[in-house]
Amino acid sequence: MQDHPHLRYFHETYQASRSGFRNLLPKLQEINPRTKIGFITIPSSLDTDLTIDYFQLPSLKKTKSTLIITSGMHGVECAAGAAVQRNFLSEIYSSQINLDYTSVLVIHSINPFGFKYNRRVTENNVDLNRNFLKNRKGFQRFNEGYPKVFEFLNPKVSLHSKSFSSRLFLMKALWTIIKMGIPAIKQASLQGQYHYPEGIYFGGTNYEPLRKPLGKLIRNFAKKSPRVLLVDIHTGYGERGKLHFFPSDPKKPRFKKYTEEIFEGYKIDWASDEEFFTVTGDLCTYVYKILPKKCEIIPMVFEYGTLNSQSTLGAIESMKRLIRENQGYHYGYKNHEERLIMTAKFLEMFHPSDPEWRIKVIEDTINVWKKILPRLQKY
Repeated sequence: MQDHPHLRYFHETYQASRSGFRNLLPKLQEINPRTKIGFITIPSSLDTDLTIDYFQLPSLKKTKSTLIITSGMHGVECAAGAAVQRNFLSEIYSSQINLDYTSVLVIHSINPFGFKYNRRVTENNVDLNRNFLKNRKGFQRFNEGYPKVFEFLNPKVSLHSKSFSSRLFLMKALWTIIKMGIPAIKQASLQGQYHYPEGIYFGGTNYEPLRKPLGKLIRNFAKKSPRVLLVDIHTGYGERGKLHFFPSDPKKPRFKKYTEEIFEGYKIDWASDEEFFTVTGDLCTYVYKILPKKCEIIPMVFEYGTLNSQSTLGAIESMKRLIRENQGYHYGYKNHEERLIMTAKFLEMFHPSDPEWRIKVIEDTINVWKKILPRLQKY
């Protein structure tokens, strides 16, 4: 199993993943001589070598559809997302894409700080998928449910997993569920918040520096395309080993119709479904804002489940790991061993070491590409 060809697409570090991505340039230029590589440098007070890298693969004749694939919105999730991207560029692009009429933009590691330092968020503790707000007024929006779960989500003490308080986590979680119910807790926490900078799901108090150049890159590449499919790759949420499909909920019925046509045969979890939740400031909604109204826009999150968070116990375990990683980062750990244990558990939540999980990620995605790309490219 360790020799399975799909496993070669997975790299464990940001540096190795970025190098593996960049090294695809010669092969891609053989397939499409118009291929261009570029990068966006991310300003940082901690690290001078953080870049968002991308390949532009324009159509050879006329663009009738555009595919955009992004990874690493939540940094620690990027290893699997980048593996999917490398598999696409190595195997799918030349065999499933109509090079004459389909343009492709592949963006590696939108949050390089999080990928490099094993965090879900940016250097500023910002959840990027809550930061792509329509305008700055959105940062004044108050999430009324968040204060109700603030103390549970953000303990302000150093992390000691064997302390009396930590041992009571399951009881605290169950009590919170009894008081509020799982749907209310999900909405309060996952929606995003803009008033607690050290809290989880913090969307920031202003736009992160990458928003403007990233938006410009996407807009300039896709603005003349009649149809655009954005695939934003994530890991962590949902049934382990299953590929889930999460779109933003479009206000215009025609966009929902396009999405259902492209993903016919797959279960789509719409944000408006009763059992689901809505978020603010996500990339998928942002794409609707920056591309022309005449464009057919189909933004979709590919989410690969890891801890069975669709179940009550899985959701509690997922929340515990998120809380403790954030707690340890801001308030410290009892000792170095505690830090190592927490880091390992956090990584497993988003980038499982299990080769079967990794192989299934690639296999399932290949099968999806083979079904949806012909529909996207049906002119």
